Formats: sequence, structure tokens, C-alpha cells
Amino acid sequence: MGMGGEPGVVINDYGATVTGDTRALTERYVLQPVTVPEWLQLLPSSGPIQNDTTLTNSAKYSSIDLGNSETVTISGGDITIYITGDITLGNSASR
Repeated sequence: MGMGGEPGVVINDYGATVTGDTRALTERYVLQPVTVPEWLQLLPSSGPIQNDTTLTNSAKYSSIDLGNSETVTISGGDITIYITGDITLGNSASR
């Protein structure tokens, strides 16, 4: 959680067991910029990923929006996935 966050307010464990410490950051965390390879930027979008899906090739997608218990499986070796929009995971969805 970010600076000044209150663990008891921010973290809802819904009965899960949390091991280790839960605390707020003491300083701002800056994400490093991501460089997308040009060849991947130039691909046409394959649209959104919205259901159980197996990805076998590098591709560009507009978003990932998985409902409850839906899964994205990566198969067939190393691939690169470029998501240009939002990633939304429902309860128990996984990637």
C-alpha cells in the first residue's frame, strides 16, 4: 500500500491468513518505464481477452477482462503480450 496507508483499513483478508508484515511504504515507489518492442507495437490488436483463453503466440490485446474463475493460460514457450488498456480480474480469475 502507498505512503500513509492504514493496513487495518486498506487490507481486507476476508478470513484468509496473512503471514509476514503488513505496513505502508515509507517512501514513494516509482515504477520503471516499460519499453515495448516496435514490432509488437505495430501488430494489429487482437481485441480484448474476455473468457478462458490459451495464448500460444506473442500478440497485442486491447484489454483483459476476466470474470469469476476465468483463466488465461500461456502455452508453447516464451511469448510477449502487449496490453494497451485495462486489466480487470474477477474473483478467483488468474493469469
